Amino acid sequence: MIALGVVGFTLVMVTFLGLVFFGISASQKKAYEQVRLEGQRYIAVIKELHPMRGDRGRVALLLKLETPSGPVGKRLIVPLQVVVIWDFLMTARVTERPVSVHCLLSPIVEEAVTQFGFVLEDTPG
Repeated sequence: MIALGVVGFTLVMVTFLGLVFFGISASQKKAYEQVRLEGQRYIAVIKELHPMRGDRGRVALLLKLETPSGPVGKRLIVPLQVVVIWDFLMTARVTERPVSVHCLLSPIVEEAVTQFGFVLEDTPG
């Protein structure tokens, strides 16, 4: 009887954690899509670069963005794509080479959305 209860509880917890994980994944996809549609292109210098724990497909960046009103510090979580690989980002950070980024800076957009963005594969210009 106790073993059956433990098995039942385990199944409930695995289902709950699966729903939470897929819910987070879906919300992140929605956030990236919103950034893709509403975001703007900026020139940035990478100040810090950190791999995301448990997710080799994304990296966390601290950027200095050049905006029309002046430089802005911004943290972004960006996906690692085929053309935007770890070495490219690391080289850009070490050499302080500017990169193009696509992100949202609007204060009226939810913070959970503005923390996502993209490093573009083309050169700034």
